[in-house]
Amino acid sequence: FSDRGEDRLVLIDFGTAREVTRTYLAKLSAGHRITAIVSTGYTAPEQATGDATARSDFFSLGRTFVYLLTGQHPDTMYSNRTDDLNWRDYTSGISPQFLDLIDWLMERDFRQRPANAREILDRIAVIEGQTIGASTTTVNFGGSTTTQLPEATLPSQDEGRQRWLLLAFLIFLLVTWGLITLTALGFSYSERSWLAPNAQAPQKKGDVDYFPYVEGKDSQGKTAEFNIAVLSREYKWQLGSSSQVNYGGKLIPVESLQSNLTEEGIQKIMNNPSEIISVGTASCEGSPATEEARAFGRSEQIQLLGKKLFRDVGSVKNYRLLNLGQFRGKNCQTNQDETAYQRSIILIGVGKKTDGVILDEALRSRLEAKPFGDFQIQDYSLGSKEKFKTIPSRLNE
Repeated sequence: FSDRGEDRLVLIDFGTAREVTRTYLAKLSAGHRITAIVSTGYTAPEQATGDATARSDFFSLGRTFVYLLTGQHPDTMYSNRTDDLNWRDYTSGISPQFLDLIDWLMERDFRQRPANAREILDRIAVIEGQTIGASTTTVNFGGSTTTQLPEATLPSQDEGRQRWLLLAFLIFLLVTWGLITLTALGFSYSERSWLAPNAQAPQKKGDVDYFPYVEGKDSQGKTAEFNIAVLSREYKWQLGSSSQVNYGGKLIPVESLQSNLTEEGIQKIMNNPSEIISVGTASCEGSPATEEARAFGRSEQIQLLGKKLFRDVGSVKNYRLLNLGQFRGKNCQTNQDETAYQRSIILIGVGKKTDGVILDEALRSRLEAKPFGDFQIQDYSLGSKEKFKTIPSRLNE
């Protein structure tokens, strides 16, 4: 931001990604807690999961230009249903070639993005050449061909704007030639603290925090993959209730979340699971026995919701309950959550699995080896190896 009250952009935080990487690796090796810095809507998918490459910078650059051209935050134009960023309709007077360039920078698969800044510069040169070529004409005089330059006229507003955009692009590329991530351009950034060094960061899918498939192993070495979806941290189980969710101070019946999750495209987000596991948790307001019973009731409510959501998804063959019981954090308070997902609506999907795998063991292995967000099974009264157990349910029960 500018401290002069002027309406202009100021680029800040150069080198943040490089410094965060050093800090991350140092803390990771020491087993300390980690703080990840990301820019919601501007961070590349692979960077959000801790697998950033040099091409992750180009994704952020593309999203930044989307904001500059549209005046809209990328998240407001993202469609969960199609997994597309529908931003072009918010622009005017920009050449299709330039819009294609920005889409190229924002390819979800990093391998489809430019390999380096030189490729982008070459593409810009082509765009500039097309613009110049389009403004010349060829005239034939008695068998000889002459290229006629256009009359000297002032450039149109759209042409001038596009030239400034290309110039800005070149400046950005010169600055971001190395491994520099744009973590700010007058945009807010969010901080997430992971309680485990190897925690999995969420991919934001509208109001859903999504954690892609990760493999877990049972005691025999057989494997199964599990992904996780958490309904927005804005939705929390109402304290003392097994049927109502608190959203911004408003109480909502669990079953009414069906339309919200359908609109968010939860069926597509979960990516063809063979089973859906409904997770029940409770806070520390009551006795362990009371809260474990409440957590079980919540898992049942989530399962009823899940069956409605996934009844037309052909890949889903079974449902399970997982009661994790009462949260037992060190600083647990009745009216204040210690972790982000302590009272959240949580669904787990089962992906590829080895024949004969002990699913409970594989799931616990996945959650322990690769926690999601700040959620850790050892924080719950029924999360130990001896007590961790899913309960199968018939499809139409």
